[in-house]
Amino acid sequence: LSISSGTLNFSSGEAISAPTLTVSGGTLTGSDNITVSGLTTFSGGTMSGTGSTIASGGLTINGSGSTTETLARSLTNAGTATWSGVNTITINTPGLLTNQAGATFNIQNDQSIGGSGFFANAGTVTKSTGTGTTAISTGFANTGLMDVQSGTLVLSGGGTSTGSFSGTGTLEFGGGAHTLTSTSSITTSNVVFSAGTTDIAGTYNPTGSSTTASGGTANFTGTVTNVGALSISSGTLNFSSGEAISASTLAISGGTLTGTDTVTVTTTTATGSGLKTIASSFANTGLVDVQSGTLTISGAGTSSGRVTVAAGGTLISS
Repeated sequence: LSISSGTLNFSSGEAISAPTLTVSGGTLTGSDNITVSGLTTFSGGTMSGTGSTIASGGLTINGSGSTTETLARSLTNAGTATWSGVNTITINTPGLLTNQAGATFNIQNDQSIGGSGFFANAGTVTKSTGTGTTAISTGFANTGLMDVQSGTLVLSGGGTSTGSFSGTGTLEFGGGAHTLTSTSSITTSNVVFSAGTTDIAGTYNPTGSSTTASGGTANFTGTVTNVGALSISSGTLNFSSGEAISASTLAISGGTLTGTDTVTVTTTTATGSGLKTIASSFANTGLVDVQSGTLTISGAGTSSGRVTVAAGGTLISS
């Protein structure tokens, strides 16, 4: 099957089989399910309808220029998928992109997936190349593995995940309501919370690098093994895991650190003109350095370190 313009509407009530499928323009639609045994290439145009497309022999998404691939039906990758080029993907209701168990979806660009539809991963999604940002603003559920090896991957559409997030890149929760259940795990090197609400009931262990809050709220109620270097410029980090939280550094220029856990920090630096609050149980074992603005420490805790307040800085301890 090959579609470059016009419309192909399969609504026969039959199961459709094709050796290959290429959609570079036009529209593939209808209520029939289409199974493709060989390569499926999606480089433009639209897939729509109440039927499904099953890419059993591989999936390539590789439009160029201002090309947008629009998905408004179910598309399942059952093999190896590659998304490359400078194209964007739009998934509109009732569109569903599924990477099934055992399948791989390889992201090789810094582009976006948006729309009102949904992306469900039960296999492995890997961002393997691109030092910039790949943004997924549809709903997203990860029951398999998301591996961020390069650049930043932003999730801003919300969703519930039971699987794992790993890699040496940066994972950002950038909007929506994300629920990570008790079976989930995050071991990505760098984790950013920039908007929305993220509830983490699973294992949190960024591999020695950083946890950053620049907006939104992150609630940690699972097993927190490591947080790396903490940085808060806006939003809230709420550690209520029952664990003892330890960080070598805390850079705070706004926002709030709170929760029932005791947070022990060696070096805390407060900058910026805005208000910043540490409401959790807090232990300073090295230095709290208020360089500017107002830092309020309202939680309990036992500290053995020093405190310095520069001219123009204010420390409120209550």
